[in-house]
Amino acid sequence: SLSGELCLGCRGNETELDKKDSLRIEYGTKLEIQICEIAIKNYAKLIDSFPKSKFVYKALMRKADNELYLKKYSEAKNTYEKILKSTELNPSSENFYDVQEAYFKNSSALNLAEIYILEKNYAEAIIYLNESEKYKAKYLCGNGYIERSEKLKRLYSVCETELKKTNK
Repeated sequence: SLSGELCLGCRGNETELDKKDSLRIEYGTKLEIQICEIAIKNYAKLIDSFPKSKFVYKALMRKADNELYLKKYSEAKNTYEKILKSTELNPSSENFYDVQEAYFKNSSALNLAEIYILEKNYAEAIIYLNESEKYKAKYLCGNGYIERSEKLKRLYSVCETELKKTNK
């Protein structure tokens, strides 16, 4: 998630842990990057090998999330767009897999909005925030719903604040 990167208060601050344990953190980060790269390749193979699988959207989502984590924004945008543009998904169905796919579309739109915010394209981000509200994701508990609602409010707020600055 990009939520830490969007926090204007703590971005760039180095903690005492970072100073004391930078070698371990650097090694862990390199290993994490390698694991994400392998995951992206494996998800791509799965998507290519089984394009009609009901799990292809889960694989697309995980691939895009890994691309986003690695800051491969162009690739992540393309993958999230595939999910959003899919006509095979039925986000209004009550079928378990369809409900899950509505969540994928909702998450894809929110993640695209975050990428556009990072790229300082706030008008485009608002388009995707509005798009995310079309897909009513269902949650197993209230925490997921509240977290998603708060994230949506925060992202709208960032966009509105930044657009006001540029319109002055």
